[in-house]
Formats: sequence, C-alpha cells, structure tokens
Amino acid sequence: MELNRLMIAAAVAAALVSPAQATDILEEVIVTAQKREQSINDVSMSITAVSGDVARAMGIQDTRDVAFIATNMDIKGAGMSDANPAVTLRGVGMNNFNANNNPSVGIYLDEVFLASPAMINLSYMDVGRIEVLKGPQGTLYGRNATGGAVNIVSAKPTEESEGFVSVSLGEYETTLVEGAISGPITDYLKGRLSFMYDGQGENFHSYHKDAGGMGEFNDLATYGVRGQLAGATEKLSWNLKVEYLDQDMGNSPFTAVGGWWNSPDEVFVTPCQGALNGCVSTLGIDVSDQDGDPFTHNFTNSRVNEMNIASEVTAVTLNFTYDFESVSLTSITSMIEQDRDFGENIWSNDLEFFAVTHEEQMDQWSQEFRLSGEAGMARWIAGVYFWNDTYESTNQANSEWILGLLAGLNPLDWVVDQETDAYAVYASVDWQLADRWLLTTGVRYSDEETTFKGGTNGTIIDSAAFDFFVGAELGLPNGITIPFTYTDDKISEDNTDIRVALEFRPSDETMIYGSVTTGFKSGGYFGDFTFDQFELEPFESETVTAYEVGFKSTLVNGNVQFNGSAFLYDYEDIQTFVPSSLGFRLANLEEADITGFEVEVLASLTEGLDIRLGAGFLDSEVSSQFADYDGNSLPNAPETQFTGTARYQFPVGSSLNMILQLDAKYTDSMYRESTNNPWLASDSYTVLNARVAVASASGQWELAAWAKNLTDEEYTQEVFGSDIIGMVTALYGNPRQYGVTLNYNF
Repeated sequence: MELNRLMIAAAVAAALVSPAQATDILEEVIVTAQKREQSINDVSMSITAVSGDVARAMGIQDTRDVAFIATNMDIKGAGMSDANPAVTLRGVGMNNFNANNNPSVGIYLDEVFLASPAMINLSYMDVGRIEVLKGPQGTLYGRNATGGAVNIVSAKPTEESEGFVSVSLGEYETTLVEGAISGPITDYLKGRLSFMYDGQGENFHSYHKDAGGMGEFNDLATYGVRGQLAGATEKLSWNLKVEYLDQDMGNSPFTAVGGWWNSPDEVFVTPCQGALNGCVSTLGIDVSDQDGDPFTHNFTNSRVNEMNIASEVTAVTLNFTYDFESVSLTSITSMIEQDRDFGENIWSNDLEFFAVTHEEQMDQWSQEFRLSGEAGMARWIAGVYFWNDTYESTNQANSEWILGLLAGLNPLDWVVDQETDAYAVYASVDWQLADRWLLTTGVRYSDEETTFKGGTNGTIIDSAAFDFFVGAELGLPNGITIPFTYTDDKISEDNTDIRVALEFRPSDETMIYGSVTTGFKSGGYFGDFTFDQFELEPFESETVTAYEVGFKSTLVNGNVQFNGSAFLYDYEDIQTFVPSSLGFRLANLEEADITGFEVEVLASLTEGLDIRLGAGFLDSEVSSQFADYDGNSLPNAPETQFTGTARYQFPVGSSLNMILQLDAKYTDSMYRESTNNPWLASDSYTVLNARVAVASASGQWELAAWAKNLTDEEYTQEVFGSDIIGMVTALYGNPRQYGVTLNYNF
C-alpha cells in the first residue's frame, strides 16, 4: 500500500450536502433501513446514506458508482462483460456473471427487490436517497441479502409545487439531462413526473480507441420517464409509480493483459503490455498491447454490432398504508419486466471474432403485506411476502474458427428457462427494557422452489476436427447438431433467519450496540454454456452468521459524528466458480471466516467547511478440502479502503456562494476469483474527483465545473482469465473526464 495514496484518501471526502444549498452534513438523516422512518443514528447497524442531491453532485449514475461512498464495498463489471455487475459488501458477494443468478447483496428500488444483476446496472433517475446497509439483512429483507442491502429510494410527490432541471455536458460528447416536476393536482391528489436522458454523441465510452480502423459503436442513448400519483386521507396514504427505461449502448471493452499458457504442472502468463516481441496466447494468437494504453484495442469489424446492450424495462409499483386504531397495514405490489439483448465484449483484439450474444427476458412479481404497531413498551412489525420471477435466455457463442479448432463446432448454443416461486413470513419486535436499553428480536421463515430447463448444443462444421476433439471416430456428418448437456430439474429449500440486537445509550449523544444476525442466498443453476452434464447440477444455498458490535456518538456540541463497528462472520457453503473439464461451473466451498472494522467521522468544525472520512479493514480466510482454495482470501475483498470528503462553501458578495469540493476513495489490491491467481487480481488504486461551483445564495441555481478521476488513475474493476482461449483480460475503470453541470430549482 502506498503511503501517499493513503494520505490523499484520508484527506479528502465527498460532502453529503445539497450542491446548491448550504446544508450541514450533520443534519439529521432519515432512513428506512428497518421498514420505518428513523434517524440514521437510531439504527443499530452500519449504514451509509446520501441524498439525491448529493448523488448528482458526486456523479452517481448507476449502482457501480455507489461503491464510491462506502468502505468495505466493491462493485465490479462481472465476468465476461460489465452488463451484470457484482456487488460485494464485507467480502460477501456474487462470484458469478450470469443474469439468472440472484445477487448476494440485495438491491431494492422503493422496497422492491431486483431479482437479477441485469436489473441493477441501469442509470438512476430522480433519486431521493441511497442507503447502503452492511451485514446480513435476513429478517426484514429475506433471501439474497447475505452481504447487505442497497436501498434506492425515489424522490416522492411533494405538497408544494416544485421541480428541478440538471444538465451536464462532458468530454467524449457526453450529455446528461435529468429533472422532475412535482406538486399538488387536487386537494387530495399530488403527483411527480421525472425524466432523464443520458447519451454520448460519438459512441459509448469513446475514450476506447480502435487501432484497426473499426467503425464506432452505436451511440449511447438512455431514456427514462417515471410518473407517480399519491394521495392521503385521515387513515389512508398511497403511491402509484409507473416507469419506463430504454437503454441502448456499447458494452465496455476489456483489455488484453496477458497470454495464458498451460503446462502439465502450472500456468504461465506472459505480460502483454509493451510486449515488443508479441504476447502469444495458448491458441497462438498475438494479443500484445505494444503501446501500453489499456484503451487502445484491435477490434474485428464483423463483431461491432454484437458488442451492444439494448434493454427495455417497465415497472409498476403500488404502495399503500392504512391506519387502524392501533395497527397500520402496509401493502407493496410490484411488477417489473425487462427485455435485453447484449453481446460480450471481452477480448478486444483479434480474438474478438469469438463472440457471445444473449437474448434475455426477465419478469418478476412480488407482493408484501405487513402490520406494525405498538403494545406497551414494545414496537413490532410482522409481514408476509410472495414472489415469482422468470428468466428465459437464448445464447450463442459464434466463432469463425476457435470453436472449430477446439471441436469442429460453430456455433455453440445454450438456452435457459428458469422460474422461482417463494414466500416468507417474518416478525421483528423492539423491546424497551429500560430508559436506555433496547432489545430487538426478529425472525423470518422463507420457502422457495426453482425450476430449471436448459442445456448446450453444438453444430458440427468439421467432423474430422470434432472426432479429434472427442477422441473417437464417430463418422458424424457436417451440419449435425450435437446436444452436449440438458436438464429439466427442480430444487426446493427453506430457511429460518434471526436477528438479536441489544442497544445501550449511556447518554443522549451515544449509542452502543451488539448484534447477531443470519442471512442466506438461494441456491440455483449455472446459466452459461456447459460441456458435461454434472455442470448443470444445482449449487446449494449459502449462509452467513454475523456478530457485530458498534457505536454511534455525537461529539463537540453536535459538530462531530463518530461511528464505528467491528464484525466477525461465519460464511458457509460459499457459491463460487470451480474448474470443470473444459471451463468452469458453479459449486460450493465449505466456509470462510471474515473479520473487520469500519469507522466514519463527519465534522463541521468551521463555518462552511464540512468533512467526512471513512476507513474500512477486512480480513478473510477460506477453509476448503481443495488445496487451490484452502487458506485463500475471498474475491473482491480488499483489505483496506478509505473514503473521504472535503467541501468548503463561502459567500462571494451578497448573493452568491462559492463551493469547492473534493472526494476520493482508496482501494487496496484484491483478488478477483477464489483461487487467488495473482494474474487475476486488481492492484491498489485511488480515484480523486473535484468540483468547483458558483451558486445563488437562495439555492435556486448552481453552475459547476467538475473532473472525475482527476489524476487519470489507471485501475481495473475486473480481471478475467480463460485457459480455453489462453488470455487474461481486464475491464479498466474510466479515465479522467471533465465537464460542467447547471442545476436549476424552481
């Protein structure tokens, strides 16, 4: 770890305040982490929360950007493309890149779980608040929140007429327009209309350059619109939300970083960058990157149209609460449909003509009913939850010669038809034991069933090559389709999660807590191509038992907030990739121990100056009967991370304010897969952002100039290796970008 990077990361931070108004970062933050509105300092768990204004000021446009605000958090473009991001909190995350698998860190949009990682990579629109809940959320959130949860809360209709427009122009012809109009429609009805356009005039991530003269990717264009109607009477309040999002963009290219060679005893990787004599892969292809620029590639013209992501999402959510005499009933009904076509863009060189395309249809429906109330010294909540999701995909690996070289096959096709039904019942009670003691007990029972149909076929284009590949003279004719694998299977499982937390308040300004919490992530099926039938055998659910102690303290007459926590996890039946006959499959490792701590300081010690600093430490060790995994660290789990913010606002004359803002995050090196192959790892890095703004003293408008990745740090958010193809490739984070933003509130 480099000392200067640690100093940078500890000295700067991202201010959690409105970019257009002077707001103290210690102002009370209200969250809904426990299914009701509470001050963040009254919740006995580690939480990071930011407002929608702050999210816009920091350039948070999708879930991957959220990792910038929280420690012990990593979000990467997963596997063979960045179309299915994987979120990891405190070492617990999804080590898989297929859209039919549920995430390990639950992503919730207005209290609705998003079933597939394909759904969480879409741009944010008119966000009211973002909450990062660390640790298992098994009782109130249920399955697939073993690592924690990210709550995205949309801005809601307002009592008064208001709105905003935000326009950003940046390098590479980027344009982001976002806005909303909100207010009363009648005495009993109010509404909000939100809209968003996110585009690039040249092409998606046009800082990626083609050394071979390939045509540009299709232009990026994301359109979103959301309409909300809300009403309230003396006892009934409700909100109906309908939204539509259309996204069409290029898939971020990976960069070749090494040629992969197998020998009987070990793997050799030749570095590609600056390889003057060429960097050659197992298949004999020169994949060298002679100029050392990770954003220069050798694309193949015939594949350009297969490197795009086209996605349409429609969502409807109805939320209502009815207050009886002493009990409140809440109902949340949701439907989400997504159609998506995309091509994997991993090789970024002559091997690009080995391309994989996907056509996907994802649908989910959920219904939650919950009751809440108070009885004596107890405050309680109980609910029931119903869920159904379906996932269907048609996929093809199409090669001009690579599959032909391996097996005389072209193309290789596989299909997935998966459906999950689930239900759960839960209850949580806060017991006020004494004036300064609070005990929380919670339990949730979950039951689910997943059916899976699918398999892989190959079409023979060269019978002689295929016979050589399988090791037998079968005499099969060219053009025949060979079914490699197929299954029609079903798994059923149930689980009980608990939470016990004890809070003690030695003073009005300090809370100390300890908790024991459990969570589980569903089992399932591998949704990629397979060559052996056992690769389609289901993997089991994984579980986490977390022990945590922490504190939240307000100091210096309310000008400093100091929070900290330490935790120990027992992580069992870890879902991860393991080697197979020709590639990989999903299976379970035995267990891992995770220990760590986090601290956060928010301070406003001088008028106009706000500072936020965060630090996280993590240590993990896997125990396994397999030598390649035993004693390893968990993937995507850096040992140390630092976040920070410095924001200074001061008046310029009588009607203007000047705002200076720096925010940064330092991330230690980490392995990207469970075998801890040093070639499949990301080096440590620091990303520094800067912002200078002039705003009206009333907060009506703001004009800002900004820079993302100010020092132009080169870093990888994913590294992937294939011994079949014979290459190590990396997905690099975005380079430096400058831009301007105009915000107007009315």
